[in-house]
Amino acid sequence: MKKKLVIIIGAVVVAALIIFFLIQKNYSQKEDFSINTNTILLKLTIPIGGESETAVKITNEEKEQEFDVSFVSLAGIGSLNEKSFTLAKGETKDIKLFFKDTKNEAKIYAGQLVIKSSNSEKKIPIILNVEDRNSEFAIIQEIIPKYEDVYPGGKFGVKIKIYNVENNDLYSVMAVYSIKNLNDEIISSEEESLVVQGNIELNKIIDIPSTLPQGNYIFITSLDSEGVKTSAGQLFSVSNQTESGSLFDNFNFFVAVILIFLAGILALFFYFMKTRDDLLIQLKKQQSGELKRNLELIEAARREAGRLRKPERKRRIVSIKKAKKKIIRKIKARQKRQIVVFKKLKKSGKKQEAVNMMKKWEKEGYAMPELKKEKTIPISNIKNQIENWKKEGYKTGVLNK
Repeated sequence: MKKKLVIIIGAVVVAALIIFFLIQKNYSQKEDFSINTNTILLKLTIPIGGESETAVKITNEEKEQEFDVSFVSLAGIGSLNEKSFTLAKGETKDIKLFFKDTKNEAKIYAGQLVIKSSNSEKKIPIILNVEDRNSEFAIIQEIIPKYEDVYPGGKFGVKIKIYNVENNDLYSVMAVYSIKNLNDEIISSEEESLVVQGNIELNKIIDIPSTLPQGNYIFITSLDSEGVKTSAGQLFSVSNQTESGSLFDNFNFFVAVILIFLAGILALFFYFMKTRDDLLIQLKKQQSGELKRNLELIEAARREAGRLRKPERKRRIVSIKKAKKKIIRKIKARQKRQIVVFKKLKKSGKKQEAVNMMKKWEKEGYAMPELKKEKTIPISNIKNQIENWKKEGYKTGVLNK
């Protein structure tokens, strides 16, 4: 029983440790370089024919290594002050990014800044909005919380707020809703006519193609009012439905781990309660009591010997100590044989016979012939103890004459 319990508890502990180390590995894995804490997206706005400048700070966290920095798409629009360099451990470098509109067209460009080290790479999405200064509208977009988790074949929802920043006149505009990947390629597009007066708000739900690969995308709303365009872009991510809210990134995972662990402990408890052998537990308690009584007798014999004169006292005490070791060894061996017999009777279905045998063993006791050899030991106190046990129903041949 104890062996099974130890194995099950061990299995639960090992499982918990494995989960713990997986979580630790996932969260504590050190990156070999880092970028500005807040630089998860570069979103810039420049006027038609205008230009802009920003910077990204790179910090090397490992030993000296080489870095390469480049753009994905944005050819002819984006440039860097430095593309390749080497950083020692702990060293930082500011990379300057320059953007210039060379096409004189109001639109949104999508791209990425790719930073490669000797061992890894990171990509920062870029949304570059080239706007017409003559536009009478402003657009603000927010992802609808219900549609934050986007997967192939699912839906993406965005709340679009359109403001007339010039006047409160009535305008008929053409709205184009499109999705671009970070290679600046249009994935899908649809359009509709809108009547705008002052400020309006609308929700747009887009069906995501089932064949769309995982990754980052930009949802773009563009308004065309008599040739004057206004646009706004919103970054969103597409992932597999089963990976949405990845286990290691979701607080629910930690709750689940704790609940599973507690469930395992409870299962062990109920398993132990269900499978434990009450009669065997009773037998072991009985054996423990028997050993305790015999040790008390030995101690009584030692006290009696302590009243003798030297050198007989010393010899008797040494003799009793030796006898004590033999007695304990023999009692434990005898009790071990009792348990074997008891289990065999239980296993063969002879429960009542096992109970009767247990009662018999309870009253028999161990005669301790090792102490009987010490015939000259005064035994008045020991006899009194034995008589008390006899009155309680126990039998013993210890020092009886």
